[in-house]
Amino acid sequence: MRTALIGVAFVTGALSSEAQPVSTEHRAAWLAEGSYGIMVHYLISPPGETPEARAAEFDRIVDGFGVDGFIEQFASTGADWLIFTIGQNTGYYCSPNEWLDARLPGHTSKRDLPREIATRLETLGKRFIAYLPSEVYGQTEEVHEAFAWNPADQSEFQRRYQEFVRVRAEVRGALRRLVVRRVLHLGALPQQPLRLAELVRGGARGQPAGHCVLQRRGLLHQ
Repeated sequence: MRTALIGVAFVTGALSSEAQPVSTEHRAAWLAEGSYGIMVHYLISPPGETPEARAAEFDRIVDGFGVDGFIEQFASTGADWLIFTIGQNTGYYCSPNEWLDARLPGHTSKRDLPREIATRLETLGKRFIAYLPSEVYGQTEEVHEAFAWNPADQSEFQRRYQEFVRVRAEVRGALRRLVVRRVLHLGALPQQPLRLAELVRGGARGQPAGHCVLQRRGLLHQ
């Protein structure tokens, strides 16, 4: 079963000579011109007998993430860019999101961990890519209800998920010195394809440059 993936690419400050900014005709070329990147799957399934207990444990885990040590380890690898998951298949996201908080409290952290990591990478002249899947197929029933997941008709799901992504993008867009472009990796949702143009518009909201690149089957398209 194919799924669709969303990656959000952020420029994080001055770049090394191997990864200088490129013209608008080749905005994704930095992925090839850098040395290499690292992807980190940071996924949390907090224990607890009640939603309140799980939410408290989730915040405790995210609050305990050692950014200093993580950045030191990343820097030691020599990588030019980092992919870091905001969330994936657990229904918990390590970054605040007002849209989801209003519908499913306790599933987003109070701490904005991706923002902290991106800001620190900026000081190293490295790039940051925040990762989200664009489907909730394997998640809990309460997550399905919040996003209106319906394999027979995903139109309402896409509308809600687009709003979820837009809210995150606009918050990220407040870091005008940090956010320059966005990369989307898109496949197909089960039973129904995504309306790509609408998702792209939602993802580009709040971005100073409004850049968006589509990636499909390993190829980058502007």
